[in-house]
Amino acid sequence: AGPATARARTPSLVGNQTKKYFEELQWVTKHLKDRIAEQLNRTGLVPSFDHLGISCHSAGCDPIADMALLNHTFSKAALFLEPFSYHFTTPMTYKMPAFMLGTEFSTEKPACIYPADGYDHFYDNWKCPRIVMNVKGHGHCEMLTNFFYEACKIAHACKIAPDVDLDKYHKFIQGISVAFLSTTLQGSDKLQYITNITSLPVELLEFKEDMNC
Repeated sequence: AGPATARARTPSLVGNQTKKYFEELQWVTKHLKDRIAEQLNRTGLVPSFDHLGISCHSAGCDPIADMALLNHTFSKAALFLEPFSYHFTTPMTYKMPAFMLGTEFSTEKPACIYPADGYDHFYDNWKCPRIVMNVKGHGHCEMLTNFFYEACKIAHACKIAPDVDLDKYHKFIQGISVAFLSTTLQGSDKLQYITNITSLPVELLEFKEDMNC
């Protein structure tokens, strides 16, 4: 994480990252089954790549959005955690469920997300089915481990909640991620753990869903 101005990316750089990620995905689809058998000393565990979901944080969502625009079939769902992209300007033309998470402090100085290029921008450029929420009283660096959160706080890289309970916040992120991916990838109806906002352990400034399409 860092100031948005420090993360400007050229289209060629994004394209190179996209190409690299597709190559890595190709390698994983060919070799993961054997690696699992080797590491666990057992066979029969077969990864289901026809139920693949993608996830990213911050400017890491730049090439992920690019991948989704270039290949309409490699992923069945997208989880964008405080996404940021200067280059995601082409609206999606097909349906892939997506969940966008934002935080109140991420767009406040020192900002790590510019609103015009952040989670609402991703939501507006996506097609149904889609969900977006903006969490009150939290910031961009709180997604990170304790070590990097403290580094972010010392460096004043992004506006943060100085006394946040990181363990509680991380469990919230884990919970909504599992609820979304279980629903979209496995067919389990767990969306109530996201859409029933009065039961969430955080307050929201914004919540929109567009899932019935």
